[in-house]
Amino acid sequence: MDHLVRTGHLEVAKTLAEECGERLDENKVRPFVEMMEVISALRHRDVGPAKMWAHRNEAALAELDSDLGFKIVQMEFVQLVSQAQVVEAVEHARRSFQAYVPKWFGQIQKLMGCLAFVGRLERSPYAELFHEREWQILEVSVTREGCLLMGLPKDAALEVCVEAGIKALPSLLKFATVMQGRFGDWGSKNALPVEIDLGPDRRYHSVFVCPVSREQASADNPPMMMQCGHVLCEHSLKKMSRGASRFKCPYCPVEVSVHGSITLYI
Repeated sequence: MDHLVRTGHLEVAKTLAEECGERLDENKVRPFVEMMEVISALRHRDVGPAKMWAHRNEAALAELDSDLGFKIVQMEFVQLVSQAQVVEAVEHARRSFQAYVPKWFGQIQKLMGCLAFVGRLERSPYAELFHEREWQILEVSVTREGCLLMGLPKDAALEVCVEAGIKALPSLLKFATVMQGRFGDWGSKNALPVEIDLGPDRRYHSVFVCPVSREQASADNPPMMMQCGHVLCEHSLKKMSRGASRFKCPYCPVEVSVHGSITLYI
């Protein structure tokens, strides 16, 4: 139900709630409804609801250091220029861009340069500003900022799980074929038997792998920075010291000690 509400399928979510005897919290549903109304308007090339929504949430967006407000007034300007409404575009720029100087000064200069190419924008140096994908980028920005305002990640959890499963399945099937069932019950393990690369978009936190033991750092085996600046996991550091007060770093000739090393938090 959470996934259906989040993706704008409110009626389906209500039907599911009724049939399974659950109750949808209207207070939790309302922000999603407002966000989907804004996105629906953007798909019809109407910036008005997005502007009103951003204005209502101006203080919260400012706390997030969001650039959504500028992206919306920029799209308004681009829309006016593409419709050859030069006077209206200039008035809009004077009224709306002042609040975003100096952070967006360079981008504002580029936008004002578009005025010299009205009527031939597709052949201008600023053609990318008028591409249809800019509307899609604005939709994504509204979705991301809206979810952040509600304390949620920008990606729906169900979508992430399905995507991760699809990417992992071929490697797991290949591994199962090679091992021919000798690995045991995977369901009882805390980690997959092989490493699965889900791509840079699915990296949610930093990971450190010890260059000596090739083990991934954990709370019980944290990364330790030695006096020379090189980093090993704590277990490797203690094994290399062999109880001695000082020993030589495996990567440089500097003598270091376990007690002088600093725990790193990632």
